[in-house]
Amino acid sequence: MTLNARIVPRLLAAVVVFCSAAHAEESESQRFRAFLDHAYERVVQQSPILASEFGERVGEDRWDDSSEAGLAADAKAIRDQLDAVKTQFKYDELDAAGKLQYRVFVNESQLLLDRYRWRDEFYPLNQIVGLHVEVPDVLINQQRLDNVPDARTYIERIAATRTLFAQLTTRMSAQAVKGIYMPRSVYPLLIAGSRNVITGAPFDKGPDSAIFADFKRRVGLLSVPEQQKARLVNECRAALLNQLGPRIQAEIQKIPGVVDTKNGVDDTISGPATNFQVDPIAAARLGFTPSEVAEDATAVLDGLPAADPMIVNGRPYTVRVRLPAENRASLEAMKDTVFNSSSGHVASLGSLADVTQLPPQGEILRENLQRMIAVTGRQQLVHHTNRHTGRELRVPIRGIDRQIVFYLL
Repeated sequence: MTLNARIVPRLLAAVVVFCSAAHAEESESQRFRAFLDHAYERVVQQSPILASEFGERVGEDRWDDSSEAGLAADAKAIRDQLDAVKTQFKYDELDAAGKLQYRVFVNESQLLLDRYRWRDEFYPLNQIVGLHVEVPDVLINQQRLDNVPDARTYIERIAATRTLFAQLTTRMSAQAVKGIYMPRSVYPLLIAGSRNVITGAPFDKGPDSAIFADFKRRVGLLSVPEQQKARLVNECRAALLNQLGPRIQAEIQKIPGVVDTKNGVDDTISGPATNFQVDPIAAARLGFTPSEVAEDATAVLDGLPAADPMIVNGRPYTVRVRLPAENRASLEAMKDTVFNSSSGHVASLGSLADVTQLPPQGEILRENLQRMIAVTGRQQLVHHTNRHTGRELRVPIRGIDRQIVFYLL
């Protein structure tokens, strides 16, 4: 039997909406209806997903807390409200509609508490319901995006999926320890549906994934400069990738025998950077312009394109001319490199600019202009002893793909 992770707030909201529908005339019925209205507001405030479904602008940058602590807090709130109904309202003094509302509220609240008690016996997802369906549905069909702040809230909610899915995997892992698994026939369907969410750009070279395509389409409709739209799209791309890579790394490193894992985001580091700060006063005194000093610095590190291209088989190729490697082997070598100005003056680079070395920088890798992350790890052979022969066997690591797919659910 499957229990959607957030069925508790949905059911409770449905109960209080139903119970609030009738207009009571008697004082006790009016008080009870006011209580139900307050209960409804609390459910919406505590459930950002439900708030989005109801069109309320509450918690649009986050998701429901489906951790064990969050579920316990929801159950306590239901229990407290149930106790309040039983102690604060007199059933016999309610009108006919109020009595019906009372019974519905009490019975449904007790059902929710029973569901919480047996929560580990329910499957948190299957091929039809679960976060792999709910997250794209909320973002694409219910998340508002009418302006730039809305777009940034959309991105923040994408980033918050890391915590949301971590809570799901914690719960499923706890169920697995107890021997509670879904039927084997469900897994292929579930895996296929989950992979659909991360198929397409920016995850691979295909067309845009559903969430990324939705964000780009709606940002494209905003009345803001194109550069700002491009920045928002890049932020969304980064949020999708930056959450995916670390999540996969976290799951891979749980597998015995996999060591030295990297997530492709936090640990993609380039070499040290060299910074040139031109001293305009010193440059002018030595007969150089700031632009000449900048060109000289570029010639040391990156080189400058030659004035005339090289022709090969009738096609022109730009040639970049760079100073020899010994001129950039160290800071001192770069500082001591001598240049000529257009006015005929001679000076070293160190006398024209302050040359410093910055620590290694984070690096963004791209393939076909799209950002790419590489989640890597080193495979270590694991030793197992055959219980029949007593021989020690060295076998390769298994289960990496299964662990990744399980996490991406």
